[in-house]
Amino acid sequence: MSGNGNSWNWPYNKFTKPMSSPLKLIFVRHGQTHWNIEKRLHGWLDSGLTSSSKKEAALLQLPVSSPAQIISSDLGRAVETTNLIANARSLPVHLDKRLRERHFGVLDGEVIDRVPNLEKQWEQYHQRYSKPLLGGSFGEESEVSFEQRIGSFLSDLSQYNSQTLIVVSHGEWIRACLNVLHGKQTWVRGSGIPSHLSPIEVNIEPDVPVNSNPIR
Repeated sequence: MSGNGNSWNWPYNKFTKPMSSPLKLIFVRHGQTHWNIEKRLHGWLDSGLTSSSKKEAALLQLPVSSPAQIISSDLGRAVETTNLIANARSLPVHLDKRLRERHFGVLDGEVIDRVPNLEKQWEQYHQRYSKPLLGGSFGEESEVSFEQRIGSFLSDLSQYNSQTLIVVSHGEWIRACLNVLHGKQTWVRGSGIPSHLSPIEVNIEPDVPVNSNPIR
């Protein structure tokens, strides 16, 4: 891996397909929601953006210097963020459900560690970076399914005729996707959950063999 700050250069990994020109990915976590303030887990449920995050999204500075497109999760908080970013730049938008946040079953919509009868489930949730969630314990999406969903998206990157793709998604999804690009398991902590509306730039270089190790 090479780079500094929030910018990295990656080779292709097992999911990406060869391209003839460099591709810049700019990952953006959706704006802060009311549930984020309440420390309530979203998963596949939704909450609206705060007034301040709406303003921040509309004014977000992105390193976009070439024709770009936005690919967004289809969940409301991501779509709302995407529309604010796209409207300020007149960029085309594509919604993709593969970019959804991870589904956490019965924990979706609950305030973290607040419900007494969910103590065991919250314990498993907090241990997810050391003990991967296999799915079924409390209705959560399995690690295998989560990785396959991310991998399916990465394998389709070559279909977009653009030098820059802005990917608007969710904290756990972006963390796991960066792990995949880095050649790590999705369940390890990696670089952790990114902050809201803090762009992370990833440059995928052409003609690098699939399965090669990340540049260091």
